[in-house]
Amino acid sequence: MKRIFKYLLSGEQLILPKGSIILSAIEQYGKLVLYALVNTETKDEERYSIMVYDTGRPITTDINYYCFLNTVSLLNGQIITHVFYKKDD
Repeated sequence: MKRIFKYLLSGEQLILPKGSIILSAIEQYGKLVLYALVNTETKDEERYSIMVYDTGRPITTDINYYCFLNTVSLLNGQIITHVFYKKDD
């Protein structure tokens, strides 16, 4: 069965059921969260690398290998952050 699940972005790695589709990232109650469409019957997993960069900060990763997800406003607009992801091999 497919469902949309929410994941708290607290690190640079995310493990999702195989075949998941990453949908969006937003701020919720002061936290950065990611939503993904997942198949709850899938036992296999895939690892994703997540990179979050604030506006104006140096990008220290080769971002060309990542997909841009979206831009998120945090702390009532005090911080604007940009979320990127890639599926790890």
